[in-house]
Amino acid sequence: MDAILILGAAVWPNGPSPTLMRRTTHAARLWREGRAPLIIPCGGLGQHAPTEAAAMQTILESEGVSTDAIICEDQSTTTLENIRNAKRLLPGRRVIIVTDRYHGGRALMVARHLRLEAEIDAPEMPKLPIKQYLREVLARPAYALKLRQVPRDD
Repeated sequence: MDAILILGAAVWPNGPSPTLMRRTTHAARLWREGRAPLIIPCGGLGQHAPTEAAAMQTILESEGVSTDAIICEDQSTTTLENIRNAKRLLPGRRVIIVTDRYHGGRALMVARHLRLEAEIDAPEMPKLPIKQYLREVLARPAYALKLRQVPRDD
């Protein structure tokens, strides 16, 4: 694989959300295992500073990831923007996308639309997130329609 993409999650007033922390530490483990040489944390500024990407970079470095193995994508606010913006930073087209399992199907749909060779690697979750799974039931068809209008940027 060419890179690991970490899809964004919220930064709370007191720091990284549990979702952001879980995804980022999982990506750090994949990097330490040698699954890819580069990590691209994705996510712009939400309700609280710093950007999601900057918060992830701090976590990655604390987990032992080399600073030269991290390229931040700090402008995106949606799954589509996360992947499209990260694609411009990639050295190739083969990626591992780190997100939660309930979100993986939509992320994979976007990545494949953008002609990336992608696989999802999701961290374990402490409980079944029924609310998030239900949200995805609505989001996937909406994203499928939206992607019809999105250029593939070959």
